[in-house]
Amino acid sequence: MTFDRGAAHPADQTTVRHANLGVVLRHVASAGPCSRAQIAAETGLTRGTVSSLVAELIERDLLLETGETASPRRIGRPGTALELSDVVVGVGLEVNVDYVAVSVEDLTGTVRYSRRFNRDNRNSAPRLVLDRIGKAARDALDAAAAEGLRPVGVTVAVAGLVEEASGTVVLAPNMGWVELPVAAELEARLGLPVVVENEANLSALAEHWTGAAVGIDDFVCVFGEVGVGGGIVLGGRLFRGSHGFGGEFGHVSVDPNGALCACGSRGCVETLVGQESIARAAGVSPAEKCLLQGQDAHATLRGLFTHALSGLFSRVARRSAWP
Repeated sequence: MTFDRGAAHPADQTTVRHANLGVVLRHVASAGPCSRAQIAAETGLTRGTVSSLVAELIERDLLLETGETASPRRIGRPGTALELSDVVVGVGLEVNVDYVAVSVEDLTGTVRYSRRFNRDNRNSAPRLVLDRIGKAARDALDAAAAEGLRPVGVTVAVAGLVEEASGTVVLAPNMGWVELPVAAELEARLGLPVVVENEANLSALAEHWTGAAVGIDDFVCVFGEVGVGGGIVLGGRLFRGSHGFGGEFGHVSVDPNGALCACGSRGCVETLVGQESIARAAGVSPAEKCLLQGQDAHATLRGLFTHALSGLFSRVARRSAWP
Protein backbone atom coordinates (compact mmCIF):
# COMPACT_ATOMS: atom_id res chain seq x y z
CA MET A 1 0.00 0.00 0.00
CA THR A 2 1.39 3.41 -0.94
CA PHE A 3 0.30 6.94 -0.08
CA ASP A 4 1.12 9.94 -2.25
CA ARG A 5 1.90 12.86 0.04
CA GLY A 6 3.04 15.28 -2.61
CA ALA A 7 0.26 14.99 -5.19
CA ALA A 8 -1.78 18.13 -5.83
CA HIS A 9 -5.54 17.74 -6.22
CA PRO A 10 -7.78 20.31 -7.94
CA ALA A 11 -10.63 21.84 -5.96
CA ASP A 12 -13.63 19.82 -7.18
CA GLN A 13 -16.87 18.70 -5.53
CA THR A 14 -15.08 15.89 -3.72
CA THR A 15 -12.52 18.30 -2.29
CA VAL A 16 -15.23 20.71 -1.16
CA ARG A 17 -17.19 17.90 0.47
CA HIS A 18 -14.12 16.68 2.35
CA ALA A 19 -13.54 20.23 3.58
CA ASN A 20 -17.15 20.50 4.75
CA LEU A 21 -16.91 17.15 6.50
CA GLY A 22 -13.98 18.62 8.40
CA VAL A 23 -15.99 21.74 9.24
CA VAL A 24 -18.81 19.69 10.77
CA LEU A 25 -16.49 17.35 12.66
CA ARG A 26 -14.40 20.20 14.09
CA HIS A 27 -17.55 22.05 15.11
CA VAL A 28 -18.86 19.10 17.12
CA ALA A 29 -15.40 18.62 18.64
CA SER A 30 -15.23 22.23 19.83
CA ALA A 31 -18.91 22.89 20.63
CA GLY A 32 -19.80 19.57 22.23
CA PRO A 33 -23.06 17.67 21.72
CA CYS A 34 -25.31 19.57 19.30
CA SER A 35 -28.09 18.99 16.81
CA ARG A 36 -28.02 19.16 13.04
CA ALA A 37 -29.95 22.42 13.15
CA GLN A 38 -27.42 23.95 15.53
CA ILE A 39 -24.53 22.88 13.30
CA ALA A 40 -26.23 24.47 10.28
CA ALA A 41 -26.96 27.72 12.14
CA GLU A 42 -23.45 28.02 13.58
CA THR A 43 -21.41 26.99 10.52
CA GLY A 44 -23.43 28.68 7.78
CA LEU A 45 -24.01 25.42 5.92
CA THR A 46 -27.53 24.60 4.76
CA ARG A 47 -29.58 22.11 6.76
CA GLY A 48 -29.73 19.75 3.80
CA THR A 49 -25.96 19.82 3.42
CA VAL A 50 -25.43 19.27 7.15
CA SER A 51 -27.83 16.30 7.18
CA SER A 52 -25.94 14.69 4.30
CA LEU A 53 -22.55 15.33 5.89
CA VAL A 54 -23.67 14.05 9.29
CA ALA A 55 -25.00 10.86 7.70
CA GLU A 56 -21.60 10.22 6.13
CA LEU A 57 -19.73 10.98 9.34
CA ILE A 58 -21.97 8.56 11.26
CA GLU A 59 -21.41 5.92 8.60
CA ARG A 60 -17.66 6.41 8.97
CA ASP A 61 -17.89 6.01 12.79
CA LEU A 62 -16.73 9.59 13.34
CA LEU A 63 -19.99 10.88 14.85
CA LEU A 64 -22.78 9.18 16.75
CA GLU A 65 -26.29 10.06 17.84
CA THR A 66 -26.61 9.96 21.61
CA GLY A 67 -30.35 9.40 21.65
CA GLU A 68 -30.72 12.48 23.84
CA THR A 69 -32.23 15.83 22.92
CA ALA A 70 -29.80 18.66 22.29
CA SER A 71 -30.50 21.85 24.23
CA PRO A 72 -31.04 24.59 21.62
CA ARG A 73 -28.58 27.44 21.80
CA ARG A 74 -30.95 29.47 19.68
CA ILE A 75 -34.72 29.72 19.33
CA GLY A 76 -36.08 26.65 17.62
CA ARG A 77 -37.09 23.06 18.08
CA PRO A 78 -34.47 20.87 19.81
CA GLY A 79 -33.07 17.96 17.82
CA THR A 80 -31.18 14.74 18.46
CA ALA A 81 -27.73 15.37 19.91
CA LEU A 82 -24.61 14.40 17.98
CA GLU A 83 -21.20 13.86 19.53
CA LEU A 84 -17.79 12.49 18.61
CA SER A 85 -17.55 8.73 18.31
CA ASP A 86 -14.97 6.81 20.32
CA VAL A 87 -14.57 4.03 17.73
CA VAL A 88 -12.04 5.66 15.40
CA VAL A 89 -8.56 5.98 16.89
CA GLY A 90 -5.13 7.25 15.94
CA VAL A 91 -1.82 5.67 16.90
CA GLY A 92 0.98 7.86 18.20
CA LEU A 93 4.57 6.61 18.26
CA GLU A 94 7.64 8.29 19.71
CA VAL A 95 11.20 7.21 19.17
CA ASN A 96 13.81 8.97 21.24
CA VAL A 97 17.40 8.39 22.20
CA ASP A 98 16.60 6.19 25.19
CA TYR A 99 13.04 4.92 24.71
CA VAL A 100 10.22 4.01 22.35
CA ALA A 101 6.62 4.85 23.26
CA VAL A 102 3.22 4.10 21.75
CA SER A 103 -0.24 5.48 22.50
CA VAL A 104 -3.71 4.92 21.04
CA GLU A 105 -6.22 7.76 21.43
CA ASP A 106 -9.81 8.12 20.27
CA LEU A 107 -11.53 11.25 18.94
CA THR A 108 -12.78 12.22 22.40
CA GLY A 109 -9.19 12.48 23.63
CA THR A 110 -9.34 9.31 25.71
CA VAL A 111 -6.13 7.27 25.74
CA ARG A 112 -7.11 3.65 25.08
CA TYR A 113 -3.64 2.08 25.14
CA SER A 114 -0.20 3.30 26.22
CA ARG A 115 3.20 1.66 26.57
CA ARG A 116 6.80 2.85 26.95
CA PHE A 117 9.92 0.75 26.40
CA ASN A 118 13.22 2.05 27.75
CA ARG A 119 16.11 1.20 25.45
CA ASP A 120 19.23 3.06 24.34
CA ASN A 121 18.54 3.36 20.60
CA ARG A 122 21.99 4.79 19.90
CA ASN A 123 23.45 1.31 20.18
CA SER A 124 21.12 -0.20 17.55
CA ALA A 125 21.15 -0.03 13.77
CA PRO A 126 18.35 2.19 12.39
CA ARG A 127 16.53 -0.79 10.84
CA LEU A 128 16.47 -2.58 14.18
CA VAL A 129 14.99 0.51 15.83
CA LEU A 130 12.33 0.66 13.10
CA ASP A 131 11.57 -3.01 13.74
CA ARG A 132 11.22 -2.17 17.43
CA ILE A 133 8.83 0.69 16.67
CA GLY A 134 6.87 -1.47 14.25
CA LYS A 135 6.49 -4.23 16.85
CA ALA A 136 5.22 -1.72 19.45
CA ALA A 137 2.76 -0.31 16.92
CA ARG A 138 1.54 -3.76 15.87
CA ASP A 139 0.90 -4.74 19.49
CA ALA A 140 -1.08 -1.51 19.94
CA LEU A 141 -3.10 -2.17 16.79
CA ASP A 142 -3.89 -5.71 17.98
CA ALA A 143 -5.06 -4.33 21.34
CA ALA A 144 -7.23 -1.76 19.54
CA ALA A 145 -8.76 -4.44 17.32
CA ALA A 146 -9.60 -6.54 20.40
CA GLU A 147 -11.66 -3.59 21.69
CA GLY A 148 -13.44 -3.12 18.38
CA LEU A 149 -11.60 0.14 17.63
CA ARG A 150 -10.76 1.27 14.11
CA PRO A 151 -7.27 2.76 13.63
CA VAL A 152 -7.04 5.20 10.71
CA GLY A 153 -3.45 6.43 10.83
CA VAL A 154 -0.13 6.66 12.62
CA THR A 155 1.94 9.68 13.61
CA VAL A 156 5.58 9.27 14.62
CA ALA A 157 7.45 11.79 16.77
CA VAL A 158 11.20 11.76 16.14
CA ALA A 159 14.02 13.67 17.81
CA GLY A 160 15.51 14.97 14.58
CA LEU A 161 15.11 16.98 11.40
CA VAL A 162 12.19 15.70 9.33
CA GLU A 163 11.31 16.34 5.69
CA GLU A 164 7.56 16.75 6.06
CA ALA A 165 6.49 15.84 2.50
CA SER A 166 8.22 12.45 2.37
CA GLY A 167 8.33 11.54 6.05
CA THR A 168 12.11 11.12 5.85
CA VAL A 169 14.30 11.80 8.87
CA VAL A 170 17.02 13.94 7.31
CA LEU A 171 19.21 13.95 10.40
CA ALA A 172 18.76 12.69 13.96
CA PRO A 173 22.26 13.35 15.34
CA ASN A 174 21.69 11.84 18.78
CA MET A 175 20.69 8.52 17.19
CA GLY A 176 22.99 8.62 14.16
CA TRP A 177 20.15 8.62 11.62
CA VAL A 178 20.76 10.18 8.20
CA GLU A 179 18.21 10.24 5.35
CA LEU A 180 16.11 7.46 6.87
CA PRO A 181 12.68 6.96 5.15
CA VAL A 182 10.75 6.32 8.36
CA ALA A 183 7.25 6.87 6.93
CA ALA A 184 7.77 4.50 4.00
CA GLU A 185 9.36 1.83 6.21
CA LEU A 186 6.54 1.87 8.76
CA GLU A 187 3.79 2.04 6.13
CA ALA A 188 5.22 -1.16 4.64
CA ARG A 189 5.17 -2.81 8.08
CA LEU A 190 1.76 -1.58 9.25
CA GLY A 191 -0.38 -1.01 6.15
CA LEU A 192 -1.60 2.35 7.45
CA PRO A 193 -0.76 5.93 6.42
CA VAL A 194 2.14 7.23 8.50
CA VAL A 195 3.05 10.85 9.23
CA VAL A 196 6.49 11.64 10.65
CA GLU A 197 7.15 14.88 12.49
CA ASN A 198 9.73 16.43 14.79
CA GLU A 199 8.83 15.75 18.43
CA ALA A 200 9.06 19.39 19.52
CA ASN A 201 6.73 20.48 16.70
CA LEU A 202 4.17 17.91 17.83
CA SER A 203 4.58 19.06 21.43
CA ALA A 204 3.82 22.63 20.35
CA LEU A 205 0.70 21.53 18.47
CA ALA A 206 -0.46 19.47 21.45
CA GLU A 207 -0.09 22.47 23.75
CA HIS A 208 -1.97 24.62 21.24
CA TRP A 209 -4.85 22.18 20.82
CA THR A 210 -5.33 20.80 24.33
CA GLY A 211 -2.63 22.14 26.66
CA ALA A 212 -1.22 25.33 28.11
CA ALA A 213 -1.45 27.30 24.84
CA VAL A 214 -5.15 26.79 24.08
CA GLY A 215 -6.46 30.09 22.72
CA ILE A 216 -2.92 31.42 22.11
CA ASP A 217 -1.95 31.70 18.45
CA ASP A 218 1.65 32.95 18.79
CA PHE A 219 4.07 31.15 21.11
CA VAL A 220 7.24 29.08 21.38
CA CYS A 221 7.33 25.66 23.04
CA VAL A 222 10.77 24.51 24.22
CA PHE A 223 11.08 20.77 24.73
CA GLY A 224 14.00 19.03 26.39
CA GLU A 225 15.08 15.48 27.15
CA VAL A 226 18.43 14.11 26.01
CA GLY A 227 18.26 16.74 23.27
CA VAL A 228 16.62 20.15 23.22
CA GLY A 229 14.13 21.27 20.60
CA GLY A 230 11.53 23.92 20.02
CA GLY A 231 8.22 24.32 18.26
CA ILE A 232 7.08 27.71 16.98
CA VAL A 233 3.42 28.54 16.39
CA LEU A 234 2.56 31.77 14.59
CA GLY A 235 -0.97 32.77 13.71
CA GLY A 236 -2.21 29.43 15.01
CA ARG A 237 -0.04 27.46 12.58
CA LEU A 238 3.23 25.63 12.97
CA PHE A 239 6.14 27.74 11.73
CA ARG A 240 8.78 25.63 10.01
CA GLY A 241 11.18 28.23 8.60
CA SER A 242 12.57 28.40 5.07
CA HIS A 243 14.09 24.89 5.25
CA GLY A 244 11.52 23.28 7.53
CA PHE A 245 13.68 23.24 10.66
CA GLY A 246 12.63 26.50 12.31
CA GLY A 247 12.60 25.33 15.94
CA GLU A 248 15.97 23.60 16.22
CA PHE A 249 17.16 25.54 19.28
CA GLY A 250 19.16 22.65 20.65
CA HIS A 251 21.79 22.91 17.94
CA VAL A 252 22.41 26.64 18.23
CA SER A 253 26.06 27.04 19.23
CA VAL A 254 26.43 29.30 22.26
CA ASP A 255 30.04 28.42 23.08
CA PRO A 256 32.39 27.89 20.10
CA ASN A 257 34.94 26.32 22.43
CA GLY A 258 32.43 24.15 24.27
CA ALA A 259 31.81 20.42 24.28
CA LEU A 260 31.48 18.56 20.99
CA CYS A 261 27.84 17.99 20.06
CA ALA A 262 26.46 14.96 18.20
CA CYS A 263 25.62 17.28 15.29
CA GLY A 264 29.33 18.09 14.81
CA SER A 265 29.31 21.62 16.25
CA ARG A 266 30.70 22.70 19.59
CA GLY A 267 28.92 24.27 22.52
CA CYS A 268 25.35 23.67 21.30
CA VAL A 269 22.55 24.44 23.74
CA GLU A 270 21.82 20.78 24.40
CA THR A 271 25.44 20.10 25.42
CA LEU A 272 24.78 22.47 28.32
CA VAL A 273 21.17 21.80 29.32
CA GLY A 274 20.31 18.41 27.79
CA GLN A 275 19.24 15.65 30.17
CA GLU A 276 22.58 13.83 30.02
CA SER A 277 24.56 17.05 30.52
CA ILE A 278 22.50 17.82 33.62
CA ALA A 279 22.99 14.26 34.87
CA ARG A 280 26.77 14.58 34.52
CA ALA A 281 26.73 17.93 36.31
CA ALA A 282 24.71 16.34 39.12
CA GLY A 283 27.28 13.55 39.49
CA VAL A 284 25.02 10.74 38.23
CA SER A 285 27.13 7.80 37.06
CA PRO A 286 26.27 5.95 33.82
CA ALA A 287 24.98 2.96 35.82
CA GLU A 288 22.76 5.17 37.98
CA LYS A 289 21.52 6.98 34.90
CA CYS A 290 20.33 3.67 33.42
CA LEU A 291 18.34 3.04 36.60
CA LEU A 292 16.84 6.51 36.50
CA GLN A 293 15.79 6.06 32.87
CA GLY A 294 13.68 3.08 33.87
CA GLN A 295 11.53 5.28 36.11
CA ASP A 296 8.91 7.85 35.24
CA ALA A 297 9.85 11.46 34.48
CA HIS A 298 9.06 12.75 37.99
CA ALA A 299 11.14 10.01 39.61
CA THR A 300 14.03 10.84 37.29
CA LEU A 301 13.87 14.51 38.24
CA ARG A 302 13.74 13.61 41.93
CA GLY A 303 16.77 11.37 41.47
CA LEU A 304 18.74 14.09 39.70
CA PHE A 305 17.73 16.62 42.36
CA THR A 306 18.84 14.29 45.14
CA HIS A 307 22.22 13.72 43.48
CA ALA A 308 22.69 17.43 42.94
CA LEU A 309 21.93 18.20 46.58
CA SER A 310 24.18 15.37 47.76
CA GLY A 311 27.04 16.73 45.71
CA LEU A 312 26.46 20.25 46.98
CA PHE A 313 26.12 19.22 50.61
CA SER A 314 29.17 16.95 50.48
CA ARG A 315 31.30 19.80 49.14
CA VAL A 316 30.00 22.15 51.84
CA ALA A 317 30.68 19.49 54.50
CA ARG A 318 34.26 19.00 53.28
CA ARG A 319 34.91 22.73 53.30
CA SER A 320 33.44 23.08 56.81
CA ALA A 321 35.21 20.07 58.35
CA TRP A 322 37.75 20.62 61.14
CA PRO A 323 41.37 20.06 60.07
